[in-house]
Amino acid sequence: MMMLLESFLGLFIGLYLIMLLARYFLSSRLSNLQEEFKQQSGFSNPNENSITKMVQCEFCRAYFPNQEGVFHKGKLFCTIEHAEKYF
Repeated sequence: MMMLLESFLGLFIGLYLIMLLARYFLSSRLSNLQEEFKQQSGFSNPNENSITKMVQCEFCRAYFPNQEGVFHKGKLFCTIEHAEKYF
């Protein structure tokens, strides 16, 4: 009886280890395939600094990308002219 239990336990541990190895290799291969697909399709992750914060001009209330604005006296404007007209 003890011998039978030991053989089942050994078989169970062996199958479990095989399953873990298969899972590791399959997930690794899947990651590689996903990376290849991204490179071939020209896919880019939107979280890679491609999102631009939009802000509103204090003068005309138009929205524009933050890096294109004019910062004057603590306020943001879409052009220098609007900054001058506001004050």
